[in-house]
Amino acid sequence: MLTEIDKPWNPDTGLVFKSKQEKIVIGRWADGEFIELDDVAIDICAENNIRYDTTLVCHKVEEEGSEEVEEVEGEGSEEVEEAEGEEEVEEGGSEEVEGEGSEEVEEAEGEEEVEEGGSEVVEEEVEEEEEVEGEEEEEEFEGEEEEEEGGEEEVEGEEVEEEAAKVENQEVDGACELEGREELVSDTEREVEALRLALSNLGAGFAARIQGTLGWADSLRTEMSVRDLRISGLEEKLSCRDQRIAEMEEELSSTAQKLTRSQKKVTVFQKMLEELE
Repeated sequence: MLTEIDKPWNPDTGLVFKSKQEKIVIGRWADGEFIELDDVAIDICAENNIRYDTTLVCHKVEEEGSEEVEEVEGEGSEEVEEAEGEEEVEEGGSEEVEGEGSEEVEEAEGEEEVEEGGSEVVEEEVEEEEEVEGEEEEEEFEGEEEEEEGGEEEVEGEEVEEEAAKVENQEVDGACELEGREELVSDTEREVEALRLALSNLGAGFAARIQGTLGWADSLRTEMSVRDLRISGLEEKLSCRDQRIAEMEEELSSTAQKLTRSQKKVTVFQKMLEELE
């Protein structure tokens, strides 16, 4: 048990497990600190055929995907800000151009007031310059609009790419979740099979024990029946002995009566002899 984080671990590989009951790797212990499940720990698990927590891998992939999405969103927001800054610069440039055009017009008007004789020529030149400047401004404005449209298309393309990346990350997350669920299902099926085998083994053991106890009970019954037969035989023998004893007692009583009779006869004979003498 690793006392620093209160988790079981393997000192040889440095792998840290979830708990004593769940032998699932959640990270590793290296240089006196706990490192969450990384590629090194996964490689060690693959070499030693040890299970690891797949939910941590999926969570890590989700975090990486969210970081990539945040980076892409940050880049998109920066590009949008740059495009807005360019629009502001373009608006400022157009205002400057308009200001320059108004200054030139004012200068031309001043020249018209000063040069009364060549006013028509100056007006034509000013008109030509204004037309050229207007055409140049229109061309610049059209170029800026095209650039803005291109920037918007780039932003839309980046948004589409971001959405595609989000969809891919969601698909990866879903695949990771499915893999984790499939692994959990396979693990539960293995545990169920192990429980079934254990129950079958226990049932076989109990059946063998029950058969043994039934055989022992049958042997006891046979022994008891044999003992009963022996006891009945002994009782018959005892009854025969009792009958013999009764018969012997009767014989003894008859012999005793005969003795008493013979004694009486002897006494009579003795008296007769005495009288004869």
